[in-house]
Amino acid sequence: MKAFEQQASKNNIDRPLTIQKKHLTMFLLGVPLLILLLITGALGIAMGIYGKQVFMLHMISAGLTITLAFVHAIVGVIWFYPF
Repeated sequence: MKAFEQQASKNNIDRPLTIQKKHLTMFLLGVPLLILLLITGALGIAMGIYGKQVFMLHMISAGLTITLAFVHAIVGVIWFYPF
């Protein structure tokens, strides 16, 4: 039983994320955020200037953009505070 407990404790060692993995994760959150931001802007321009009927797509895209922006900001503050 003692050998099993030692093996289990070795497997549960916390491995902190390296700074490179944190930066990669932030980059992978930022790329879709920028893409969604551009899509939201393009839909808004299409609706406002050209009169296209894309209001629902614009609002869905805006909601996804805001959600991803909050996640990106929270992860950034938690991981990189106090800079």
